[in-house]
Amino acid sequence: MPAAPSALSEDTATAKVARANWARFIKKILEVDPLLCPDCGGIMRIISFIEDQRVVRAILVHQSLRDLPKPRPPPVGAGADADYEFVPCED
Repeated sequence: MPAAPSALSEDTATAKVARANWARFIKKILEVDPLLCPDCGGIMRIISFIEDQRVVRAILVHQSLRDLPKPRPPPVGAGADADYEFVPCED
């Protein structure tokens, strides 16, 4: 079982370094400061991280920021005489 993530909202030296590194990497890669509010330009702070992929996917789908993956089509040659049924699975 993976270890529980530590809260980065603490004012420990490790937490401060982690927050600074995260923001620096995002700024470098995306060329945008992730801690500047897009509305007012004020400085934001990280409250928490969500690492569970199912929770992240549910939030993105709920906010219409990510479409659900399309089910794979049946294999080529699967006709009416096929002896199996295509059932899409969820990740």
